[in-house]
Amino acid sequence: MVFRVLGDTSDLGIPGGPSWTPWLTTAWAGVLFAHAVFIFAIAKYEKLGAGPVTEPGVGFQPKTEKNLLNPSNKNFKRVTAMANISSSEAIESLAAEIGENVYIDVAKWHLYLSDAHLHTVLAEKLYPMLTSKSLKEDDVLNVIQNIPVKLGGGKREVPLSDLIPMQCQVNLMDLLEEFQRKL
Repeated sequence: MVFRVLGDTSDLGIPGGPSWTPWLTTAWAGVLFAHAVFIFAIAKYEKLGAGPVTEPGVGFQPKTEKNLLNPSNKNFKRVTAMANISSSEAIESLAAEIGENVYIDVAKWHLYLSDAHLHTVLAEKLYPMLTSKSLKEDDVLNVIQNIPVKLGGGKREVPLSDLIPMQCQVNLMDLLEEFQRKL
């Protein structure tokens, strides 16, 4: 294989390229590099719903709850529409939260309520308390007490409250209070 020097021609008469090609390529690379520096280090971008950025080189900012809930934000209507979802979607969302965060403790094994298929039942019983803004710890404990869990193929039934550790019950209350705030 024979390499051609710029400006030379091959045996077939094909030119190797004009002598100014390396200069043009270098200049174009410099322009692209300067553009990248401008975009990523110098340019100022506006944060979503928060006005202009005051310090240089900040770049794009992540969406924050404060920014999303600002009425001047173009996504404000979409975000507030999420608060008006149907009750079945809200129950599913609550069930998912409960299923991922609350577990049954059996011989130091954590069986999450979603895996035990108890999260939806619990969410359906707790959701009316959240919508009526009457969430009380005693009422939640009463609901948990009245959900039977069958063990040993149905040989024995144990209240759900006996299987959920105290810390998980506290986490459940926190989760419910937060969910109620979002409604």
